Amino acid sequence: MVRIACGDLRERVDIKSRVTTTGTGQPATGYGTFIAENVPARVVSKAGAEGLRGDEISATATVDVWMRYNSLVTPKMAIIFGTRTLHIIRAYPINGRDNFMICECREDV
Repeated sequence: MVRIACGDLRERVDIKSRVTTTGTGQPATGYGTFIAENVPARVVSKAGAEGLRGDEISATATVDVWMRYNSLVTPKMAIIFGTRTLHIIRAYPINGRDNFMICECREDV
C-alpha cells in the first residue's frame, strides 16, 4: 500500500484534452480544452533520455504526476505544469478508486 497524504500534493497542474485541427495541409494535434484547472498534485521526475531522430537530437523525460482520483483523466490528455507539457501515457488509481491516482507522463524536451 502506497502512503500519500493531501499535504504531499504541493504543486498545481492543469489538465487539457487533445484537439486535432484539419486545416490546410497536414492535421495538427494540440491541447485545447481545460478538463480541470489548478489541480493539487505531486510531480516526480523519474528518468530522461536522448537519442537521434534523423539529423537532430531529441530528448524525452519521464514524469509521474500524483493527484486525487479523477475518472475523466485518460491517456488522450496532457498535464500542464508551469511551462511544461506532460503527455499522459498511463493513468491508474492507487489505494483503490476514489482515493489517489498516478499519471505516467512523457515530456518531449
